[in-house]
Amino acid sequence: MKNLINSIKFFFYCIKIYLEGGAEAMAMCYVTCIVAGVRTYKQVPAFLKARVKELLIAMDLQELIIED
Repeated sequence: MKNLINSIKFFFYCIKIYLEGGAEAMAMCYVTCIVAGVRTYKQVPAFLKARVKELLIAMDLQELIIED
């Protein structure tokens, strides 16, 4: 249950950032979560995947870009 609540909080936090024009910050937030192992690249929303992929490649973390 706690995991579900945290996921919902994260979702609304991301929506808030995006609506404030912070798509770049939101992409970096996803990158941070992917690196920490909290999220996967597959869980990134479609409108952010390209930027998240660019950031992961720039950080030499291509191995974290898994679509399966």
